[in-house]
Amino acid sequence: MGTQQKKNIETDYQDDDEIIDINEVRKRKGITGEKKFFFIACLRSFYEDEEFRFSVKSLTGLASYIAGWRIFYVNTHHGYRLMKYSSILSEIHGLSKKTREIANREKEEKKHYKSKYYSKKQ
Repeated sequence: MGTQQKKNIETDYQDDDEIIDINEVRKRKGITGEKKFFFIACLRSFYEDEEFRFSVKSLTGLASYIAGWRIFYVNTHHGYRLMKYSSILSEIHGLSKKTREIANREKEEKKHYKSKYYSKKQ
């Protein structure tokens, strides 16, 4: 039952492996290059923005949220195809630990700076 549910989620966000050329990708305003920085930005928002966490509860939810935009394309031998949900999820999982550590460290530094600044001001 679990794998069937995963397959349904994955097929909801793709076009039956439709292969298109670069001109069609541009028409659809797709992203074909380095996606890592965009995923890191989404993860930082996920870890830092409290409002964002109300709509997306987990990394799986974040991956489906991103896949729903339908803008990430990967290069194949014959053209470009929409990036699959499972690929987005694996990219996010790979980047999440380091991004979370950085976000937590920056949050602690902000707290430390605020406490230091406000203690001098009073």
